[in-house]
Amino acid sequence: MIFSSMAYIVMLSVAIAGVAIFRTNRSRKIWLLMCSAYFYACWDARFLLLLALLTGANHAVALAVSRPPTRHASRWLRLGICFNVTILVVFKYYDFFMSGLTDIIAFTGTSLPLLHLILPVGISFMIFEVISYLIDVSKGECEPAPSLLDLGLLVAFFPHLIAGPILKPRHFLPQLQGPITVTRNGLDRGAQIFVLGLLKKLLVADRLAPFCDQVFAEPSMWTSGTVWLAVIAYAFQIYCDFSGYSDMAIGSACMLGFDLPYNFRSPYVALNIAEFWRRWHISLSTWFREYLYFSLGGNRRGVARQYANLMLVMLLCGLWHGANWTFVLWGGLHGLGLIAHRAWGRCVRVPASGPQVLLNSVNWVLTMLFVAFTWVVFRCQHVDSIGIVMRKMLLLGPTGGVAWYATALLVIAPVFAVAHYVGSRRPDYPRLDLGSWRGQVCAVFVLLGILYFAPDNTSPFIYFQF
Repeated sequence: MIFSSMAYIVMLSVAIAGVAIFRTNRSRKIWLLMCSAYFYACWDARFLLLLALLTGANHAVALAVSRPPTRHASRWLRLGICFNVTILVVFKYYDFFMSGLTDIIAFTGTSLPLLHLILPVGISFMIFEVISYLIDVSKGECEPAPSLLDLGLLVAFFPHLIAGPILKPRHFLPQLQGPITVTRNGLDRGAQIFVLGLLKKLLVADRLAPFCDQVFAEPSMWTSGTVWLAVIAYAFQIYCDFSGYSDMAIGSACMLGFDLPYNFRSPYVALNIAEFWRRWHISLSTWFREYLYFSLGGNRRGVARQYANLMLVMLLCGLWHGANWTFVLWGGLHGLGLIAHRAWGRCVRVPASGPQVLLNSVNWVLTMLFVAFTWVVFRCQHVDSIGIVMRKMLLLGPTGGVAWYATALLVIAPVFAVAHYVGSRRPDYPRLDLGSWRGQVCAVFVLLGILYFAPDNTSPFIYFQF
């Protein structure tokens, strides 16, 4: 069940109706947990046991960690983190590492056993949330969840369950203590954010997906111009796919009476790679900064240590995205980009006065070129494919082949660029006044556009695999 399906619209409507009907907060939380369990069971009901295990184990560890400080509290914290990381490693990385070791010791004729486990959808997001929960409780920044019911909702709340945004326990758990209510303003605001995400997903990401898939499947067949268009199209696709999901998650939660953090802030207007990461997948970059980068010492232990910390964090960020060396390479390239940005800022002082428009334009072009090249590494499944695409982009190889230009991209790009810039100038999402006739006409126009232009078959969200 994906957000852009009619089945989800029906389920969300039933969930909203249940919250409106039930009178006590406890009954509403039980109802939402039941809806979340049903939502996840539609993917694979077997992994409901995993959700229950994560909830019960982390609830017990949090209670042990939150007691008056003793020498055992830190042990419980380390035990809890190791437990969560072990689950993630077993399901997501065991076969990856064992296959790598088998290749290394191939000369011995030994083959290490593989588990071939099915990857639970959204496991990386869930594990990061429960780890941050334990750390926040141990630091006193968050009180332990009052009950298994509250922690169960932190782990399994269905709008963010599959692909984030990653919730901070100290922001989400307090919302469960206040009244959970469905309001007209929440329905109005949430529905508009949801529709905005639906537009991104159906009219941009899903329209560009066939073109990107065809070119990246056999990059050697296409001209350099076509490959460049595919790279640009993929930049649009992955942004609209993932930010569209985030918008729909935020909108769904808003209609249910919850406030989830924004996950994107117009990343393609960034003027440097550090700003890009402050705007792209904000909940993940914030998590790595607060719980890993700062724990490693951040920038407090000298320049060399700072650069090493940046590289380690980005390598792990790449590995978090998937058990594939291309993701590790993608993370490493972004690590080098962040290090180069820090080194440039440390060595070169740009005067405050001068042609700022020209300087910003150059910075933006260089940043977007870097992001586009790294998206190639992210998208390709094999290192050989990366080399082929890079040679095509740099005109270093044969540039002949089949030429096919994505009409959807040529139509979408100018409109998207203008909307992206306008959105970056606003502090919040634009909202229509649905009480006015203009707002109602615009709403009907948008809905008709979705029904008319949406592809027949919507594709799964890209970040579901993580």
